[in-house]
Amino acid sequence: MLEEYPLGGYTKYEKISVGWYESQNYLSFKGVRDAIHLGATCRKMHTIIAPFILEHDKKVNFSSALLLSVKKGSMEGVIRALSHGQDINTADRTLFDIFIMDSDGYDYYTEYWRIPIFSTLTSLHWASFYGNEELVTYLLANGADFQQRADLGSQHSLETYESGDQWESETLHWSHSHRAMMTATKEQYAAFPIYSDLEIPIGANALFFALKGSPSPIHRTKWDASTFKEDDLLVTEDESGCRLAITKRLIRAGSSLITCEATKFHALHQAAAYRDI
Repeated sequence: MLEEYPLGGYTKYEKISVGWYESQNYLSFKGVRDAIHLGATCRKMHTIIAPFILEHDKKVNFSSALLLSVKKGSMEGVIRALSHGQDINTADRTLFDIFIMDSDGYDYYTEYWRIPIFSTLTSLHWASFYGNEELVTYLLANGADFQQRADLGSQHSLETYESGDQWESETLHWSHSHRAMMTATKEQYAAFPIYSDLEIPIGANALFFALKGSPSPIHRTKWDASTFKEDDLLVTEDESGCRLAITKRLIRAGSSLITCEATKFHALHQAAAYRDI
């Protein structure tokens, strides 16, 4: 069941056509959805099927169950994913950009292209950025690499040539929220090259994201969006105290205080820049 539906995935673009009628034919990850629905029919069936789903997810979908659980703040989901051997340090492949490519203007027919983002963020980066001290503590205790660094990700774009159309890798579009997420100051954000054929090195560690982190819904809503507005703040005010708590845990674990290799930013520089001293 899990192998019969190649439609949808984290490595190739997907064309999604939506008509006025409701249909299940265009749902991504259809095989996984069917397996989950089957497992939900009774507890015994769930016990049998769940390990196969998580193993398939690890092999084919880049341990997405772990990454999605971390981003949703689900400790139960994280524990279950790790108990089935999902890779705690895998790069996040659960992100997409969605573009409307064709529409009749009346909502009777719309064609979308869903394009995967090739990110280098890990579960520890996300837990730190979303201010979840409990998850950070658990991930560190289970082997999360606190020294692993992230760069600006890439995506595929369709380029038209005389010889035919061809998919090419390119950096995220100029207004993508990850460009702001990966920068410590407005000056650094403004200095980003708009277009580049190569991955832009940043070298941001978990401590970098912890110093910008917050568990607030406003923070999550801003960074869940794919577009960053230039008049938005790079850092959301933290009223929970999570930044200090997570920063302490990462430093005690042995994290480098150079939070960004590209700028040689020190943790103290970030804290002072954010007036979070």
